[in-house]
Amino acid sequence: MRQLNFFIFLLFPVLMSSHVYGQTDPAKIYLLVRADDMGFAHAVNEACIATYTEGIARSVEVIVPGPWFEEAAQMLAGHPGYDVGIHLVLTSEWQNLKWRPLTSATSLKDADGYFHPYIWKNPFPGGYFPA
Repeated sequence: MRQLNFFIFLLFPVLMSSHVYGQTDPAKIYLLVRADDMGFAHAVNEACIATYTEGIARSVEVIVPGPWFEEAAQMLAGHPGYDVGIHLVLTSEWQNLKWRPLTSATSLKDADGYFHPYIWKNPFPGGYFPA
């Protein structure tokens, strides 16, 4: 069942894109691309800006407590036409790159002051998927 769901997840965008490519009116917008996780890393910031300047992405979400948020804000200031949203952050699931709440939110922090890796107990300890 899991493989079928994964297959459908991958197949749906392909089917939708084949419909979009068959359209002939270039003035109509058929697909909106949103960049995600700006503020997460320097490379992500550069990639998000590149997708905008190359006409691929029209909007982006920024992780405010991310370690590269200030750079992201500076980069976005130079692109006022880019639609920017805030990425709600309640977890910090990456093992080697963590972020903390911007305010004192003791129920959201672990012993080191970072967001917990998951909102609920991970059913697959040691990874995202069972082996």
